[in-house]
Amino acid sequence: AAIVAIGVSSVVQDLNEAAMFVAHLIYGSSGFRQREEIDSSTHYYGRGFIQLSREDSYREASQELNGDEQTLVVDPDIVTQDAWQALKVSVWLWKCKVQRVGGPSKNKFRRTTMVVKSEEESGPGHPTAELLYGLYVEIAKFLGVADSELASNEC
Repeated sequence: AAIVAIGVSSVVQDLNEAAMFVAHLIYGSSGFRQREEIDSSTHYYGRGFIQLSREDSYREASQELNGDEQTLVVDPDIVTQDAWQALKVSVWLWKCKVQRVGGPSKNKFRRTTMVVKSEEESGPGHPTAELLYGLYVEIAKFLGVADSELASNEC
């Protein structure tokens, strides 16, 4: 729990964004039980609490977190070695990908989902999108975010 609190406090601007981030952490890791996708057939499958995938993402994260482009490209399993590595990649993804498209700052939860998941999975009525949004709302309410401040489920 402490490692998650450190990660959350290092990247979010307010409790509402914290709820968004934590919802994606919980969903992407099946409740912090997994640090990687199961049964993936590709070398650069999802790893981390918020899953990093595709070689270009591993390359970008490696440059930012390790100072070189190759560390995570050559050995992507580094991300799954421990909770700290999984969290570092997740914080990087949130800061460098999600925050840049303005999902949290524009208070649009679906925009965060479009970055973290696929466009298909973030579409209106898709079970993943609806489950993630419901999880976000529960966490936000638990953290004391007022109903009037909840993010819309729009892009």
